[in-house]
Amino acid sequence: MRIRATGDAFIGEEKLICPSLLAYIYVSPRLRAKRTLDLIGLFEKYPHLREQSAETDQLVEWDYGDYEGLTSPEIREHRRTNGMQSDRPWDIWRDGCVGGESPEDVERRCDALIKRIREQWHGPAMRDGNVPGDVVCVAHGHLLRAFAMRWVGKSISSSTVPLILEAGGVGILSYEHHSIDEPAILLGGSFVVKL
Repeated sequence: MRIRATGDAFIGEEKLICPSLLAYIYVSPRLRAKRTLDLIGLFEKYPHLREQSAETDQLVEWDYGDYEGLTSPEIREHRRTNGMQSDRPWDIWRDGCVGGESPEDVERRCDALIKRIREQWHGPAMRDGNVPGDVVCVAHGHLLRAFAMRWVGKSISSSTVPLILEAGGVGILSYEHHSIDEPAILLGGSFVVKL
């Protein structure tokens, strides 16, 4: 219900996600991300945009490996009982996941997609204002928070990631001074529709 409301609130020609300005839509191949994309109604209202979309493994959620399905307290207890406790409690952003991805692995995935978006869509749109350049990415909480940090060139492993993105929320990544060399996060741009 919230995701449908988000689509109704933010998708339209005079709205935040303007279909005529969309260059491309990337979505994680995981079912919940594809379902989110369906629920926001973008393809329902603008079926031609389906041709401007693709699934990409670069947006798959962080591989939690041995920690899949465990809560943070359970992971900390697992680490303590297996002699993996350090002087600091486990933090996914710094420590990654045993049997899964490290922060550096996630950074590489994010960086590859960011590079593709900037080269293929944003660069041409900035050079020619008549070319659509907006890109929508539909993915998962940890991955999208890491993506936002990498967007502005910050390491996700240097500290905890102080960003929140609610389920069904919309975040805006942009540029200062219309310059591809000045990536920025649009403050006030993380939106979620209240029910």
